[in-house]
Amino acid sequence: MSWIPPTVGYIVLVGALGVTSKYALRSLSWQEVILWTAVAYGVTTVLLVATGTPLRFHAGLNGGMAAVTAVIAPLSLCLLYFALRDGDVTRVIPVSSVYPLVTAVLALLVLNEHFSVTRVVGTALVVVGVVLLTL
Repeated sequence: MSWIPPTVGYIVLVGALGVTSKYALRSLSWQEVILWTAVAYGVTTVLLVATGTPLRFHAGLNGGMAAVTAVIAPLSLCLLYFALRDGDVTRVIPVSSVYPLVTAVLALLVLNEHFSVTRVVGTALVVVGVVLLTL
């Protein structure tokens, strides 16, 4: 169960992300918020190097998936910033939280993961919850 503490941290940080982003977008452009994000990635990279973490690029499928992930991360943030710029944070964030449905389908198709009835029902409840939050 060592995955639980970082997952809780992720939930807290992503939960805060919607509010901090919406607040920043009150007076900043989405481009400037992305620039700040790039600075934070740069600082993180410097810290990894400074602590002696071995860093290298791998070739092959796994390296390719890492590259795709590196493209998806800032693109998804841009789309979130567009939505937050124009919509209420209390509506945008719940709707954007339906991504587990996409993850579940892709995990089934790409990773050959299997799902129990409980997981299917739980994912369906997430979607129903989002619909209720947006009414």
